[in-house]
Amino acid sequence: MRALDSVRDLVANDEAEIAIDHLINTVNAFRLTLRQDEHDRLMSAAARLNYADSVTDIDPRLLVPVPAPDDI
Repeated sequence: MRALDSVRDLVANDEAEIAIDHLINTVNAFRLTLRQDEHDRLMSAAARLNYADSVTDIDPRLLVPVPAPDDI
């Protein structure tokens, strides 16, 4: 996704903390909802970069549960 190029560039240039902060600030500023599985993937990526604690700054009201297969 082209919108994530700057985040990838930051990570590639050893600026992972700034990249994670940018993602979290974007989610919060634009009130982007995240499904639990998306949040889990973001948390996993941040943990690999040693910045998982930053992900806890996401507004919890923006997290939505993954729909059950019967709900789809």
